[in-house]
Amino acid sequence: MKTSALSISSTFLVAVRTSILLPCLALLAACNGLPINTPPPDKPQLESVNLRGQRVCGTFTNSTTTFTFACDPLPTSIGTGWQLTPLKKPHPTNPNWSIPNRGVVFTVSTPSLTSIEVAYRASSGARFVLSQVSPGPGRPQMLQAGPSEVEVTASDNGVRKTWTIAAQTNACLEKMELEIVNINGATRSDTLPIHVLRIPDETLCISSPPVGSGTSTTLGTSRTDGVGMGTTTGTSSSGPCIGGTSRTMFQFCERCSTSGGTWAQYTGIESCSLSDAIAVMGYGPGGVKNGGLCSLSQTGSEAQCEGP
Repeated sequence: MKTSALSISSTFLVAVRTSILLPCLALLAACNGLPINTPPPDKPQLESVNLRGQRVCGTFTNSTTTFTFACDPLPTSIGTGWQLTPLKKPHPTNPNWSIPNRGVVFTVSTPSLTSIEVAYRASSGARFVLSQVSPGPGRPQMLQAGPSEVEVTASDNGVRKTWTIAAQTNACLEKMELEIVNINGATRSDTLPIHVLRIPDETLCISSPPVGSGTSTTLGTSRTDGVGMGTTTGTSSSGPCIGGTSRTMFQFCERCSTSGGTWAQYTGIESCSLSDAIAVMGYGPGGVKNGGLCSLSQTGSEAQCEGP
């Protein structure tokens, strides 16, 4: 019995010493610059999607690509597809106007005390990290292959962090891919891809003639990375203002006439001056949208252009 008790006591001591020694060795390795394998954070999970349209299950084909999506129940960390349909929504106050179907809201979850990166993957393969902005006038800007943004809010219950991501899609594009990455310190998770899709017949492109050209504006031609209503073109609106003055939010209502009636779309731009903001919209002196079927006017809010 004494030998057995001694054996148990020795085993217990070895276990205690090991539990103390291993963290010390890990700390010593870190101090000596030895690599420590840190597991990547959990992949984000898609909890829900709010849009006018439907989830895509199985095969979906547009002008250039065939997609295949499994339909795992939500929440899921597997890539999903979502179709915006139909193209137009009736204007709530003017029966002669339509507004593009373009808004999407995603709910994504990650472990507590982490952050996310949201990126736009263009058809060229280029990846653009999107700015995350708070709700406000003119936000978020339309998704495009370049600097753009999504509207993000978050809540953390100490176990899971829930992110609400609002995006304004481009009605000219048949496919838009967002990539969500979970970030914990210096480590990054695998990517959660989300595809927003349209069929070719449900796109609206406003392709303006070159400056000085007398050719007419082309409507309804789908593009891989095209020019849609509200797509900012021309002069950049970024960078500091002359004299260090603050940027101002300018709000516009763009109306385009087509065989299907009048389309109205709201756009907000932060700029140093009204003339610069108009130039960014493609109008003003030498603007690429001058002489087309669209016109631009200032508005006080999105509701004044597209309705409440």
